[in-house]
Amino acid sequence: ADQQADLRAARDAHSAVDRALRAARDEIGTLEADLHTARDAHSAIDRELCAARAEMSSLEADLRAAQAAHSAIEGELRAARDAHTVFESEARTKQLALDAALATQQRMQGEIDRLVKDLAAKPQEASDAGGVTFAGSAFLQRYNEAVMAPTPAAVHAAVR
Repeated sequence: ADQQADLRAARDAHSAVDRALRAARDEIGTLEADLHTARDAHSAIDRELCAARAEMSSLEADLRAAQAAHSAIEGELRAARDAHTVFESEARTKQLALDAALATQQRMQGEIDRLVKDLAAKPQEASDAGGVTFAGSAFLQRYNEAVMAPTPAAVHAAVR
């Protein structure tokens, strides 16, 4: 009877060990499945990371291209500003030349007016001195018409 009890106890112990072993094998299967899931998730994360790195490289290339375009635009802007400065300088120079020419023209016009007055006042002396005869009032009339006339041709015709 003791042997029978020992045998039953051994069988019970063996059954308990078999159950524990089956539970351990089930746990190992579950852990292996979890490991495969984790590896798949890790691979997916690696693929996403590679895609993100490729996108970042593309964005960096776009940024470099944008910076180069920005630099080119800044260069063009500097060149335009320089050209504008040169244009303004040339315009000032031309304005000064125009002002000087206008002042000279006004001075010469004053001189011409003075000479015409002098000649009109003394037509005989002018004729004797230079051999030029002026029909005083007729010349002054033509001269005044020319001064009021809008074209240089009219001035030329009046003086002839």
